[in-house]
Amino acid sequence: MRQMQCYQVLLAFVMGKLLSHAAIHRSSCRADGVFRLIAQNNRLDASVIETIVAHTLLMCSMQCINDVLCKSINYNTKEKRCEKLPGNRLTDRESKLIAATSWEHYEPEDMRDGTHLECHIKFGTNPCNPFQKCEADRSKAEGYRCVDLQNIALGKTTKNKPESSKYSSSLAVDGIFKTKSTNHSCTQTTCCKIKPWWRVDFGSTALVYALNITRIEDCCEGRVSDFNVRVGDSDVGRGEHNALCQQNIAVAPLKSAVFICNPPMYGRYLYIQTNVKKKLSLCEVEVYGEISMKES
Repeated sequence: MRQMQCYQVLLAFVMGKLLSHAAIHRSSCRADGVFRLIAQNNRLDASVIETIVAHTLLMCSMQCINDVLCKSINYNTKEKRCEKLPGNRLTDRESKLIAATSWEHYEPEDMRDGTHLECHIKFGTNPCNPFQKCEADRSKAEGYRCVDLQNIALGKTTKNKPESSKYSSSLAVDGIFKTKSTNHSCTQTTCCKIKPWWRVDFGSTALVYALNITRIEDCCEGRVSDFNVRVGDSDVGRGEHNALCQQNIAVAPLKSAVFICNPPMYGRYLYIQTNVKKKLSLCEVEVYGEISMKES
């Protein structure tokens, strides 16, 4: 039924019928090359391949589909202007959405090169679990498959400040999930002249989807609270020049907690930064993603 709706929309376009903006939205078409709305009254502030006149959103999207360089579009519903863009929020992490009246930003349901295919059922919702990525698979009835991601932090180089000589930063990526304080298997910083931070170096650029943080089981409730997660290529200071994945978050006592970067984020480093001058203690930090996936 969904494919039939797609064909009806495309057939109407080929026959020269100018579909209304609302009619295209109602079509629920999800075939290759079909775009979904990311933000209204916003445009992606990025380089533009070209700006053209397009009387409908479908015309604009078709222009992008037929251009191998085009990865997303900005569409002005009032002036009928179409901007073809060479990147989107995943392929161009330097770009950002900015407020712009009458503009809308659209990205394809499936990225053209088969990498990081966004086959979410709804915007921002991954049909797979947090430790998997979703890839389009036309052989399946649901149209996608779930692919397991690896813990790319395991055994990698780490650092923290203020550093403790007794509880190494590497204890958070050793794969050992002993969470009682008496096991001495959790990293922690000293206290408390600065706001502590912890960092893992993946060794090269990675695409980070999610992380799972395990805390100490039997003490120190405030040591994993009010912190930010940042991902990027900067190793300066506390990593404040890197993009935010999550902010002002905490891990509840006796718990592990999963935090998702939406959209997935590129970077060589992942930082956990506290916003308070308290010790930071981490038993295990698992980071799920892919190494060296950034497009050149």
